[in-house]
Amino acid sequence: MKTQCPKIEHALLIISKKWNARIVQYLLTEPARFSQIENAIGISAKMLCVRLNELEKENIIEKINYSYHDCYSLTKKGYAMHNIITAICEWAHQDH
Repeated sequence: MKTQCPKIEHALLIISKKWNARIVQYLLTEPARFSQIENAIGISAKMLCVRLNELEKENIIEKINYSYHDCYSLTKKGYAMHNIITAICEWAHQDH
């Protein structure tokens, strides 16, 4: 008997929303400021704000307040997506 994952649809919904995977992928290397993420992936400020808020609510990223600026960093749950993001990227680059 195969084990079913009742949360798979929710997980796929989160990762499949436009920009979410790119944001997580960018933050895998190090925390970044809002403007760094915006410039690196080419997302509008308004959409980035929406996506960052969504990812914060899902406990995938967190905002770190420094005295001179805010940074976004992956949480433990966010870093757990590393293998997923890597596997999807490798799969996408396979010859068809």
